[in-house]
Amino acid sequence: MKKLIALLIILLSGIPDTIAGDWQKTFVKDEFGVPDRSKPIYIVILESPENYRGLVSVAFANGTFILQFVDEDKKLYNVHSMKVKTTRGNVSEIKFHEAEKGILTIDSDYEPMFVDLLDNGNFYVSIKNRDTHTGKLTNHSFHIRRQTTGIRDILEADGWYYPAMHSDF
Repeated sequence: MKKLIALLIILLSGIPDTIAGDWQKTFVKDEFGVPDRSKPIYIVILESPENYRGLVSVAFANGTFILQFVDEDKKLYNVHSMKVKTTRGNVSEIKFHEAEKGILTIDSDYEPMFVDLLDNGNFYVSIKNRDTHTGKLTNHSFHIRRQTTGIRDILEADGWYYPAMHSDF
């Protein structure tokens, strides 16, 4: 829970130095306002290249990938499913938990595949969420370009190792 609160604080505060691709590195601050250098957080905020207001935030904190999606200026919550499609046409489902309203965490079994996707870049994400009033599922799509590349090297330099998948990603 503290990781998610820290992510929200980071999203609302200034963004630190760029370290690779569009990835930023920051630190959670302790109760005295001093950055805790033992707990880095890596974050990338991606604006949709299409002509509508869309935003994807991806963060890695303490071994967990955290995502937030915004479409047409609305934070997406009640997320039912997440699928990804590579430029080769391969489609896979990514399992996750909605830890808080609109804050998704990638299931650990899917993290190696997610790291591959991010490190290679140029993939599509489809999110389906359930409308609270009508109960209908609505699809939202996002194109992630090359802004996420370099994450594997960043994580390995910090002691996190995700073996490369042997797939068509």
